[in-house]
Amino acid sequence: MQYQKFTYKNIPDGVLDFELSLYWANLYASLFNSLTHKTETLLDHLNNDFIIACNRIKKYSKIAREKLAEPDLEKPVKEKLQKAIKNLDQIIVELQYHDIIRQKIEHVYSIETKLFHEFDSIHMRDPTFTPEYALVAKDLIRLFHNQFLDIRKDYMQASFKIQKSLFDLWIDRELAKKLQLLLFNTSEKLKLITGELDQAIEKHLILLQDKADLNIAITDNARMVVLEKVRDIYTMQAERQIFNETFELQQEVLPEVDDDDIFF
Repeated sequence: MQYQKFTYKNIPDGVLDFELSLYWANLYASLFNSLTHKTETLLDHLNNDFIIACNRIKKYSKIAREKLAEPDLEKPVKEKLQKAIKNLDQIIVELQYHDIIRQKIEHVYSIETKLFHEFDSIHMRDPTFTPEYALVAKDLIRLFHNQFLDIRKDYMQASFKIQKSLFDLWIDRELAKKLQLLLFNTSEKLKLITGELDQAIEKHLILLQDKADLNIAITDNARMVVLEKVRDIYTMQAERQIFNETFELQQEVLPEVDDDDIFF
């Protein structure tokens, strides 16, 4: 393969060599472009569909509470409404937790987008281009793979609780008849997002196993400068923990925050 050897106007400190064939630069750009589109779809499902679902469930919860406040309710009806409210509230809590999952995915997405543009610039032979995140691409792919595995675990835990509450609502045929479209759509979205997460993990695994002609000589200090910029994007302790575990770094102690502080 023919190599395009770049001469940079601003060579990053600590970078001794950076060489990549145009073929592999184009392949990396295509893979990261595909991955960012996949992540955009995933974010769209989390951001839009679940906001809609959350608003609708809040509406049904409000209606159930208003009915519960009516005088002279028969005991079976009262118990049915109390159980429905409990399940609807549980779904709302878990749907709000999806906001944390969305933010974790956005953090990965922000760097993967930059990686796409960097490899695309190499492929396009941009003479003004200076590599940054591409210098530690393999490190980042390994990190993002671990992050997505953790995100999927978090999502499945939240999804399981939602599915349980949905099932409890579904077995009440009277409630199910009124809520059937909402219950079906919410259940289908859970399956869809799980599938999207699995595909994102698979794409990261393909990149991890790839033996591309990517030759980089970089000092440990220069490598950590780039990686620490990525860590600074991670605002949640769980994300920082995966970062430190991935690169076998000492666990840092972050200040304690109130639960409300994570919803930003």
